[in-house]
Parts: sequence; structure tokens; C-alpha cells
Amino acid sequence: PDLCYKYALQLSRGGVSRSSGVIRWTEYALENKQRWQGQTYKNRVFSLYKLRAEAGARLGEAAEKEFTTGDHTEENEAKATRLRGSAKDYAKEWLDYARSSGQDTQTAMSLCVSAAGNRQYCDGG
Repeated sequence: PDLCYKYALQLSRGGVSRSSGVIRWTEYALENKQRWQGQTYKNRVFSLYKLRAEAGARLGEAAEKEFTTGDHTEENEAKATRLRGSAKDYAKEWLDYARSSGQDTQTAMSLCVSAAGNRQYCDGG
């Protein structure tokens, strides 16, 4: 998971074009998170959820922009809807982990509310 974590972190610096890769590699790292222990576990898992949520939000925003300013096709609408849903889920998972691990929830809550469109969805955790 260390290599996956570091690669996802590196990809996250590349903007929206690298967001799918960030999500892929954070998920690989999260699948193997049990190899970490103690504070390393807590910090890395938090960071992975954060990276994934931010990447999901970037993809959702890009798809929404493409649909609203570009081609108004059913395919683009479906893509934007799917990516918005993923962004909302990723943000909520980050917020839930931040709460359960006793870490700062302010940024996670902001992203969750932004992705979900309402605070009620995010407060339900």
C-alpha cells in the first residue's frame, strides 16, 4: 500500500487529467490498508480518502462543465450524473472516516456538502 499511496499522491498533483488514476491507486492502497498500523494507518487512510474525494470532485466538476458548456447529449448528462454521485460518495466516506478516527472534519464536511448539494446528507453519518 505504500507504493500505491505515494503514486496516488504524485498523481494528485497533476490536475483533473490524472484524477481517474488517483482514484484507482487510492483504492488499491485502501484494499491493503491493514498492512499499516497505529498512527501511520490513521494518517495514510485519512489522506487516501481525502485524495480520492478531491479527485472525484474534480472529475464531477469537469463532467458537469462539459455538459453545461459543451454538448448537451444524454451521454454527457449520464456521465456528469454518475461522476457527481461518485464524488458525493467519496466525500461522505472521507467525512465518515474523519469522524470515526477523531480527525478534523471541517474540510471533509465542506467537500461533502458541495458534492451532495445539501448538509443533511453529510450530517447523517
